[in-house]
Amino acid sequence: MHFVPDWLSRWLSSFWKSLVGLAVIGFLMTAVGFGPQLWRNRQAQALERQCRELRNRKDWHQLASVSETWTQRDPQRANAWLFRAEAAEGQRQYVAAADFLFHVPSQDAKSVPAFLQGATILLGKANRPVEGVEALHKLLKRERRIAEVHRNLIQYYALTLQRQRLLEQIRFAIENHREPVESFVYLFLVDTLRLSNGVEMNNRWLEQYPEHELFLVARTLHMEEQREAASQAAENKGDPAEHATGSNSPRSQALAELLQRFPHNVELLSHQIELSLVVGDTDRVVSLLSQAPPEIDDDNRFWRYKGQVHEARGQDAEAESAYRRSSELNRLDWRSLNKLASIERLRGRFSEVDRLQRLVNRADHLREQIRKVPNVEDVGADWLRALADFAKDAGDETLANALFRRLGTSS
Repeated sequence: MHFVPDWLSRWLSSFWKSLVGLAVIGFLMTAVGFGPQLWRNRQAQALERQCRELRNRKDWHQLASVSETWTQRDPQRANAWLFRAEAAEGQRQYVAAADFLFHVPSQDAKSVPAFLQGATILLGKANRPVEGVEALHKLLKRERRIAEVHRNLIQYYALTLQRQRLLEQIRFAIENHREPVESFVYLFLVDTLRLSNGVEMNNRWLEQYPEHELFLVARTLHMEEQREAASQAAENKGDPAEHATGSNSPRSQALAELLQRFPHNVELLSHQIELSLVVGDTDRVVSLLSQAPPEIDDDNRFWRYKGQVHEARGQDAEAESAYRRSSELNRLDWRSLNKLASIERLRGRFSEVDRLQRLVNRADHLREQIRKVPNVEDVGADWLRALADFAKDAGDETLANALFRRLGTSS
């Protein structure tokens, strides 16, 4: 028989009591940690069931109240914000709906789709395109591969005639392999781009921003294109009664008035310069160029205009330099290629004239073919292949490679 000394017995008793105490404390701490979370989960389940029932009944007012309470209690719940956005949309509070969608926590998997939905609401039902485009760019910084975001931005910049931003957005979409098929048409026609729904969309946006320069200018230029098309059609039919009166038409006067109001607007300046070149008024072209903003240095059209002024004044070397700069900025600019062919003819470089003229003829054919396509989104593979070959021979390897990739062929 063995006896445990009293001091050891007391120590063991104290040890076990301490161990049990620590275990109890640990359990209580765990319970305290999990308790509120468990309660929040159960509360979330109850609120979600209630919100679904209200949503199914289309009781938007009550759904707004319940979901608002939920977001205040538990702002990290994605579904709480989604129900709140749905309630706002059901009450036609579209800006609020978009804002609630933007509040979905960024770490949640539902955040990106919710953000895209919010931007789409701003662009559509809310009629807030400026804020919608800003939201789309924020989303692209988070995820660059959303094809719908690229498409929406490209379409918006095309409709509003924001030429430089359109080019940048298309190139960015190509870089990420997310370009819509119509973007290739826009790239090819960028110097003369006008869309059939341009007047309609800019009119709609002007309802929200009545004095916005961007929409006023784009709408009027789209209208001018429609007028010129109608005038040309009337002339082709030999109907002088329907033939427009050119620069004296009300819409041309409207463009002149807009230029007085916005004297540094690049698109208005380009339009007025084109008209002045048609009638050979180079002094007017020089005057308009002098009031253009610095950004025209990256715009091939304005280098072509400078070249035409130099050519009209017999300054062939300066003209050639300007045309080459224009062609460098936009390899698809057939008018600059045509001008360079004229310069090369004067230099007696007939092999280069032949090469440039063949490129111009191919561009003419591409333009003729695309005019026959009712919807640019339905452009066919044959046209894209011809554009790819043209882009390659004109020196735009990036565009050519993107088209070959899309077509699944090699150069």
